[in-house]
This record gives sequence, structure tokens and C-alpha cells, in this order.
Amino acid sequence: MRTAKVLDEIGSDFWEQSVFFCQQSIEKSLKGFLVFHKVRIRKVHDLVQIFALARSHDQSLTGDISELERLTEYAVAYRYPDAASGEISHKDVKEAISAAEHFYAELSKKCGL
Repeated sequence: MRTAKVLDEIGSDFWEQSVFFCQQSIEKSLKGFLVFHKVRIRKVHDLVQIFALARSHDQSLTGDISELERLTEYAVAYRYPDAASGEISHKDVKEAISAAEHFYAELSKKCGL
């Protein structure tokens, strides 16, 4: 998340990378939570799928599905430029950072960190 914040501060030329790192933070937080609960994880980058698997182990997990869908799209667009999902606004970056902070805080707490 620190990288995402620094890239946001540098400016709009780096917003695409910033939201990519937010997606990565959420993906790794969710997968870490699943590993903590000894759940085998397929190779998947779809945050909605990973979140659904995590919620099947803890129904109290909270998250905005539409935000997870959007962040998954950003990750695909970053990895595969031909699949670009449009311009990223500063509001998009701020929302992505907020979502990453939310998931990291919630999942870290649930893992006792």
C-alpha cells in the first residue's frame, strides 16, 4: 500500500500502477487470510472469487463487491494493456487505496497480526 500511496503522490502518470498495487495488496491480504485458515488456493486473481472463498470461512468479512470487481479489472488492464478498462481518475486511486487499507486492516486483525 505504501507503494500505491507514493505513486499517487507522484502524479497521474502513475495512477495505473497505483491501483494495480492496491489490487495486489487486497489479493495478498485475502490469500494470506486463507493460508492462515489452511485453505488451499487456486491460481486466481479475481478478487470477487477470492473474497467469496474467504467469506465461506468467515461470514463477518466485509467488502464492497463492486470495488473488488473494479480492482480486478485494473489488474487485468495493467498486466494486459490491450484489455485496458479506460482512464483512471484520482478518485479511482483514492477509492482503491481506501479499499486496500480496509482489507489489510480487517484481515490482519482476524489473523491476530
